[in-house]
Amino acid sequence: MWDLFKALENGEITEDAFYNVIERADSAYHKLDRKLDRLLEAYYVKIYQELIDNRR
Repeated sequence: MWDLFKALENGEITEDAFYNVIERADSAYHKLDRKLDRLLEAYYVKIYQELIDNRR
């Protein structure tokens, strides 16, 4: 998506093409039905201590 955003900013693609991809990604995210939320939460809990230790 970032590459598409840069292409949009550079006039290499149309807004319609960009927003089509955004809408598809949004739809795919909603189809996950909170699975991504749970995965991210589990990952954060797993690496939380490492994040704290690296701040020192």
